[in-house]
Amino acid sequence: MTIATPVRPAVETGDSTPRLGPGRVSEPRGLLRRLPVLVPILGLLLGLLGLNFPWLGVALETERHAVDLRVVAAGMPDSRLISYGSLTAVALVVAATLLVRGRGRATAALAVCGAVMLLLPVLFVLQSAISDFQLVQHINQQNAEMRSITSQLGYSIPRSGPTSVLLYPIGGSTRAIATDLRPGWVMSLLGGLLILAFGLGALARGLGSDRRLRWGALATGVVLGILLGRGAFANYIATSAEQASQAGEYSRATQLFDYAQRLNPLLRFNANFQFGLGRALGASGDSGSPLALYAQAKALGTQNDTVNQLADLQLAAEKAPENPVIVQELISQARKVALISQDRGLMQAIVSQPYGDLPAAHYALGRILYKGGDFDHAIGQFLRTIQLTNDPNVRSSAYTYISLSESSMGRLGDARTHLLTAITLDTEFNNSLARSLAAGLYVSEPRKH
Repeated sequence: MTIATPVRPAVETGDSTPRLGPGRVSEPRGLLRRLPVLVPILGLLLGLLGLNFPWLGVALETERHAVDLRVVAAGMPDSRLISYGSLTAVALVVAATLLVRGRGRATAALAVCGAVMLLLPVLFVLQSAISDFQLVQHINQQNAEMRSITSQLGYSIPRSGPTSVLLYPIGGSTRAIATDLRPGWVMSLLGGLLILAFGLGALARGLGSDRRLRWGALATGVVLGILLGRGAFANYIATSAEQASQAGEYSRATQLFDYAQRLNPLLRFNANFQFGLGRALGASGDSGSPLALYAQAKALGTQNDTVNQLADLQLAAEKAPENPVIVQELISQARKVALISQDRGLMQAIVSQPYGDLPAAHYALGRILYKGGDFDHAIGQFLRTIQLTNDPNVRSSAYTYISLSESSMGRLGDARTHLLTAITLDTEFNNSLARSLAAGLYVSEPRKH
């Protein structure tokens, strides 16, 4: 007896829908298959935007892009060609090339480019806080200049900053940098993260099978360790020097301060380091050196002896006019005294020096001259303030007092023009004085002859 064998119907080729059940399922097609490629493409786009948007905002200045931020490491030569922007651009171009040549496939090399793009913004914050005290000192100086101006405005300008970066609480030098971070920094960080995430699987497989890739990762870790470690070690030595100074071991403290500065010459821009070294020098008998005078002036400030404090600071600045810490302290303290006593002579002495040509100094002198009825010279100081800063709030206030001065001099047409300029610059609606003047609600101070 013959048993008939059932014949399986042939599966048609072409575009027919495959049956359900066991067997191979066809790969996704069309847009669904290409969706993962959008992740690195979005990362490349964010990286490109990160280069075109500023990374850092410094008070009273134009915001800085990544190409304007040099890579600075403790004890390493400084090159204007090597910036965070140039390195990010190289990683961005290589990543785009790999993505095109690989036809959208994830590769270990693409993940490495993403890791570089991710690490550069993080490295900028860490390196600036650990080693680049020149940048930190400049930011602190500009913030002090801004606070000096805003304290005289008569109205507040809201300013707030983050308390953490990547969930890590910030303080000290790190806070000085992190508070002024701008959207470009975040875009570069996120762009690198997306590209790294896309190629992370390929990178993990490559590290397991490719010896060269493992050695490359090890070499990268060693380089990063050297870049960060030297600055961190210099800071540790400086802290040990301060402890030795407090314990009365002044000779040892001086040696440690010198060693720390040789490890990281940029410590000369650190106010705490300069104060500690000056205190150790003064205690060991070198009371006439600029840093010893600076430390002595700081001590006199805590005793409210402003006369001798300014005398010591002025002598220290004459001996070391290139020391930014000493000069900034002199300007800051002299400005406070001049504003309290309305001493135009003291402020004029500051702005006449090359190191005193700062917006806060000219603004303070302009306000003193305005209150004293010297409207013509006050206008000159406010115009110089406008030339030295790009901050719209400061420029708006300066134009307001130019308008008030012109109004007091009878130049009503010019006064109206400059008042409108002040209101135009006040895009955040902080300058209540200018708006009250425009509405006719403010009565200017009487002229003083």
